[in-house]
Amino acid sequence: MAKKHFPKGISGGEQESDPTWQVDDYGNATFNSVDDRTSTDSGGGSGSVTSVAQSFTGGLVSVEGSPITSDGTLALTVAGTSGGVPYFDSASSWATSGVLASDALLLGGGAGSALVSTTTGENVVTALGVDIGSAGSVLLEGNVTRTLILTAAGSTPTTTIGASVPTVIEAGTNDIDYYVVDFDASTEERVFWNVVLPDNYGGGTVTAIFYWTNAGGQSGEDVVWGIKARAYADDDAIDQAYGTEVTVSDDWLAQNDVQATAATAAITIGGSPAGGQYFVFNVGRKVASDDLTGDARLLSVKIEYLANAYSD
Repeated sequence: MAKKHFPKGISGGEQESDPTWQVDDYGNATFNSVDDRTSTDSGGGSGSVTSVAQSFTGGLVSVEGSPITSDGTLALTVAGTSGGVPYFDSASSWATSGVLASDALLLGGGAGSALVSTTTGENVVTALGVDIGSAGSVLLEGNVTRTLILTAAGSTPTTTIGASVPTVIEAGTNDIDYYVVDFDASTEERVFWNVVLPDNYGGGTVTAIFYWTNAGGQSGEDVVWGIKARAYADDDAIDQAYGTEVTVSDDWLAQNDVQATAATAAITIGGSPAGGQYFVFNVGRKVASDDLTGDARLLSVKIEYLANAYSD
């Protein structure tokens, strides 16, 4: 194979010895020897790194193996809490929350604070996945408050200490007729209603608002109304105790005006109340606690309850 030699300085840069090229019969060229002392080129090369440093600020992530002055591996490690979630405890630092409860809702802890989990009522998490209006869906309280009206016309005096029978009164100037039940000023008297609550009644406590007027009274006097109730499931004995009576007081405002009390506190109904059951509501004037000088005339009682479905 013929060898051809090329002159000194064929490649740029200062060289200690002549570069020798060898070209074979097929035109392939190779260097025999070149010893570059220096090079003006900026190309890459190979060698050994003697020191590497790496740092990280963040809280949950840390650096291992830094700096390295010999062989080794740089590594990032993560530290956290199993079952927790990362959060920023400052503008540039992470932390981890504690263990979060299973199947619970998350609540923000505020700036620099961890998230926390809160437990829910039975089947609440499951209900969140159900379309509104479908069976088992979550209903907001404002959407499920329902009303039952007990009218004076529909009441009946109790056999023991009964109030008057429902009576029609006419406001003469405009011929406005309305039903009232009169309750005496000196003796406690009572009336009752028998009703069946709708199927969507949730079975909890209820509240009551009394609408009333008066046959006599004056400024500074008030009336006190009381209400109690009993629920009956299938095969329940009728002769059983009511739940605890709840009362509400209301000041006299003007003669023959419609007046409405505030809502009572929660009324616990006797028995095991549920939707579709038979109920007895019992209302009385608590004369031992009020000082209205004339008869108190009941117009209606509004019962408010929470429903567990939109439809009745």
